[in-house]
Amino acid sequence: TIGCSFQLEASYDAFEQDFKMIQIDVDAAEMNKKRSADIPLLGDAKVILRQLVETVKAMLPKARLAPKQDVIDAIAGEQKAWLEQCMPMLTSPDRRYDTTFLSNYALLNIQDALARVKGVGFVRLFGARDYSMRIWLDPDKMARLGVSAGDVQRVVQEQNVVAPAGRIGVPPMPAGVPMQYSVTVQGRLTDATQYENIVISAATNGQIVRLKDIARIELGGADYSITVKENGVPGVFIGIFLQPDANALDTARDVSRTMEMLAQRFPPSMVYSVPYSTTPFVTESMKEVVITLFEAMVLVMLVVYLFLQSWRATLIPMLVVLCLVIIFPDICLF
Repeated sequence: TIGCSFQLEASYDAFEQDFKMIQIDVDAAEMNKKRSADIPLLGDAKVILRQLVETVKAMLPKARLAPKQDVIDAIAGEQKAWLEQCMPMLTSPDRRYDTTFLSNYALLNIQDALARVKGVGFVRLFGARDYSMRIWLDPDKMARLGVSAGDVQRVVQEQNVVAPAGRIGVPPMPAGVPMQYSVTVQGRLTDATQYENIVISAATNGQIVRLKDIARIELGGADYSITVKENGVPGVFIGIFLQPDANALDTARDVSRTMEMLAQRFPPSMVYSVPYSTTPFVTESMKEVVITLFEAMVLVMLVVYLFLQSWRATLIPMLVVLCLVIIFPDICLF
């Protein structure tokens, strides 16, 4: 929708790769005319939205947080209408890999692949342990050194940045500079030792308070509120949710094929299972519908024969019922 006081009757070609701004030039004498513009979009709007979000995420700096998937799902469709399809579980039977490793492996190698399967609304990890640098502050040491939690947060944010670098001796430069130098700086902190050496404060007498003096730093998971286990073995659930108009059986089959393909690249001692799935319920429901329909036709045939007392006369209404049952799905399509 183009918000303006006029309407231009025209047709534009579909967007190629990027969305472009369309400019409409109108003379002042034509402001009272009614104009409209038809801008066709190829494909599903929800798919287009996710593609644009992925494009934007690739342009963001690593320091920026990516758009939350829950917000994207809420915009792209009614999340409350999406139903759980199945929940594969990633485990390590001999406990070679902990939950943090399994969670991040699923995040980097499985989640996006399953989200691209036709019929899948979104994929969510339960019991996820995203890698995070955990800083455990010691209140007693902080009180003795006069450091607050806000000071620690501020200093970590200030020193854990990507500083701009450049070159020295490039034009424009003063005369007499014989050489050029490339400036290299330390980027974002990557391990616990670098975090431990963050300077919190420095006194005039030369005393320096570092982060390791008031806290314990370790690489762990960002959230420990949910723990998932299968037969006592910790792991991570991969929740797969259907789109409202998706076919449950077709989606389950495609998800199973995708998981089998991904499992071929699993590291040793990593397996997956499907402890929860709605597919058996759907399959059994369809079988029961067929059985119920057959039983109903038998009962109808017996009742008709009971009243007509003739198999020949019974055959005619039974053929009519059979024809109606066959063409009923076609009638529903229209």
